Amino acid sequence: MPSQAKSLPPRGDICIFGDSHIASVQRALQGKLIDTGRRKVTFWGADGPSFRALRWHRGRIVPDASVRDMVRKISGGSHEDLGPQDFDLFIFYGARLRPHEFFTSILKHQRQPEGQLSSAAMQAIVSRWTNKTRAWRFAQAFADAGATVMFVPASLPSQNVLDSQGEKEQLAVRSTKAERAALWRILGDEAANAGFTLIPQPDESVTSDTLTKAEYATSDARANNDWVHKSPEFAALMVASALHKAESISAMAAE
Repeated sequence: MPSQAKSLPPRGDICIFGDSHIASVQRALQGKLIDTGRRKVTFWGADGPSFRALRWHRGRIVPDASVRDMVRKISGGSHEDLGPQDFDLFIFYGARLRPHEFFTSILKHQRQPEGQLSSAAMQAIVSRWTNKTRAWRFAQAFADAGATVMFVPASLPSQNVLDSQGEKEQLAVRSTKAERAALWRILGDEAANAGFTLIPQPDESVTSDTLTKAEYATSDARANNDWVHKSPEFAALMVASALHKAESISAMAAE
């Protein structure tokens, strides 16, 4: 059965798995912006390029020796490696899955003459794009083993932070609400086929240039030219959505 069919215990422990994006979730929890009820939350993962040193081995995510200290620091030493039975709910957060790469590629293609893609072509593109991301493969393996997985991908680039014209041309592209909804639906269907649930970025947080509204950027985004990371408030929004979806699925499974 896919992970969506599993009933989530009311006091089930949660693992937030990901890359540097999980720092905003930690700050949101510290600021009491997220209500997890009585559930214990554990963080697990690795920052930036170090995420590549997490590998699938004998049914578990195992860090290379080079990143073990980082993983211990993030997790508080609770788990040396990570398996699908270790927690009741996994929220993959960020985890190097960058929808803006998919969105901009498809939207720019569709702006060209005769740029519409057939369903078969779109399916091939999305399958190839998602499966090249190791966290997507991890999520599918966890789901295949019976874990409940919600996947919150990296947010779209922040508005008003892209300094160079090159960045703007590469990362910003005009889109309509309907176009964005269609692309999220395609990614969501691909995740469902893999046995887990994708949590889309709320459209009210997105501009017509397919960017995240400036109000959700980190406080020092402009100073650091950081269009990647987001505020604790944004993290709270996304984690709340993931928890709500998990609880809805659990309620349906219990009926």
